This record gives sequence, structure tokens and C-alpha cells, in this order.
Amino acid sequence: MRSLTFALAPQLRCGAPLGRGPAQLAARGHAHMSLHGPGGRGRLLLALALASAALLGPLPHASSEAQAFASPGMAVLREFDRAIEDIFKRNTPSVVYISTFTQRASPLDLNAYIEIPQGTGSGFAWDSDGHVVTNWHVIRNAQEAKVTVTSEGGKRLIYDARIVGANPDKDVAVLQLLPPPGHGLKGVRTVPVAVGTSSDLHVGQIVFAIGNPYGLDHTLTMGIVSGLNREMISPSGRPISNVIQTDAAINPGNSGGVLLDIDGRVIAMNTAIYSSTGTNTGIGFAIPVDTLRAQVSSIIEKGSASRAVLGISVLDGPQLRALGVSRGVLVLKVPAGSEADKAGLRGSSRGGGNDGVSL
Repeated sequence: MRSLTFALAPQLRCGAPLGRGPAQLAARGHAHMSLHGPGGRGRLLLALALASAALLGPLPHASSEAQAFASPGMAVLREFDRAIEDIFKRNTPSVVYISTFTQRASPLDLNAYIEIPQGTGSGFAWDSDGHVVTNWHVIRNAQEAKVTVTSEGGKRLIYDARIVGANPDKDVAVLQLLPPPGHGLKGVRTVPVAVGTSSDLHVGQIVFAIGNPYGLDHTLTMGIVSGLNREMISPSGRPISNVIQTDAAINPGNSGGVLLDIDGRVIAMNTAIYSSTGTNTGIGFAIPVDTLRAQVSSIIEKGSASRAVLGISVLDGPQLRALGVSRGVLVLKVPAGSEADKAGLRGSSRGGGNDGVSL
């Protein structure tokens, strides 16, 4: 039986995470076609179209025109390769590695506690003030979290982190990186991601995922948007709507990592996979950044997520249909002074008393 699996690595791997940090790019001369900056999207798509021909190369009996086409095609393919490297390099300092721990009493000293690794996951810097966004299920039940940041120079720094706030209904949490002891009140500075939008996504759009599957830090995978407006169940049991489906490889440990468009902007946060084995099967789910934006801003500002509340009690389902109401819901009660009351909504009653609407 297949099930929805949150992409959280169940345990911390021993030793340093495998990976090399930022991609080291060699100095390059003038490129025939630039895939970066304004208009990069169209040129990147053109590169993909030409790359398929370039991969074949000149055939022994090909015409002179076909052989002449192969050389420019290879140049475009190389530029496409460099564009992907650039996306990875720009986002490496922003994507972080999260390790969570629980504490247990030491069997040798009842007054001492030992740290027990709970799991690992991913996250990303939202701003330059040390705020990191991740999934709620990555840090749920954790008593301690450590966040590894790779600097722009490739140096790895490990920080303790505290939870600023979370919304389990949307599977979103925000951490604050804490400065090491002895650094005073000076906060941790982070390299924020470039935040895009998820409002104009389309099926077939190229995307990139960066995260830490199985403890392998800064793993880059590529795919497309496979579907839109999916729905998944959050850790609290409530539905999350407008979820993005992708075939970019997502595995345990990718939770909280970024899903990027071809301009290197965050369009979603990788969250779960649909699998019978707990590993990637080509069906992954990511929470759109437009959903994250409102949640994260509220958590950073107020310490909690703002939730829309109607402020009314309603009746629906079979009981409503038994009353002869086939559409909508029946408003039972509107608390005095609530926003619903100010908007003019009224409750209902069988006799129409207490200013209610008679049934």
C-alpha cells in the first residue's frame, strides 16, 4: 500500500555529512549565449531544445548543414550546464542542514542528561537576520536543534537554534539561529534565498530541488512541475491545499528544502513523497511559497501564524440536508461583537427568537 511520507531522515548519520559545499566554478571567457539575467528563462528553454540535438553529435553520413549545427548546439549545452551550476552556487549558502535531538537521563548519573539524535532535515534562510524556515515535522518533538550553514566561502558553521513559532496546520516552522557563546548580542547573519511566486506556475515547468537527503548535504536534483492544486494532510490532520507535485527526486532528509524555478528563486518548500517504500518514486509534494510567505511573516513578527477565523458555528452534512437545505451551510450562532456579527451575519433558530433567523 502506498502512503504519503514526510521527507524527514529518521536518524542522524555518524560523522560529517558527505558533500563538498558550493560548486567551484572555473573562470570562463565570453559566452556565445547568456542564460542568466533578464530573459534567461526563454534562453534556457531554447538551450534544452538544442541540447537534444547536441547530444547526438554529428553523424557519419549527416549533411554538412547538420554537422555545422552540432557545434553551436554543444556550446548551448555547456552554457545550460553552467546555468544549473550557478543556481546551485547561489543557493548553497541559503540552504541549511538541520539536526534534531532529544534528551534522556544518563544511566550513570541521574542528574545528567545525554543527547539522543532524533532526525535530520533541511531548511533555508528567509532573511539576513538568522531566520530559517523548515517543515514543522522536521523539528516536532525535538528538545534541541543544531543548524549547519555553509558560508559563501565554503566554510561550515554550526549554530544552536530556537523555535520562533510554527503552524502545524500548514507544516511550517521558523527557527532563529543563535550566536555562539562569547559573541555577545550580535545576531547571526544569513544569506537569504530569492523568494519567487507560486501564482503563475504551470505543469511542465523546470524545477530544481536542493536539500539533504539521507544526510547528504546540498544535494541538487532536477525535474518538472508534475501537477498543481494537490491536497495533502498536515501533521495536525488538517488539509493543506494548492500543493505542488514534482518529479524532482525528493527523499528522507529533503523536508524543509527548497524547490526552485529556472531563475533560482524559491517557489515552494519540499515536504512529502508518495511512496510505498519511503523513498523517491517520482511523486513529491511541496508547499507553495505564496502560502509560506504569509505564514512566515506572521511567525517572525508575532511568534505565531495568523489564522483566518469566521467566528461562527455552522451546521452541514446529513443534518443540514434533513432540514431541506441542499447548498451551503446553516449558520447556527454568531457571537456578539465578532467580525461575523459586525459583517451582518445572523444565527438561526426554529422560532426566530433572540434575533435569529426563523427556520
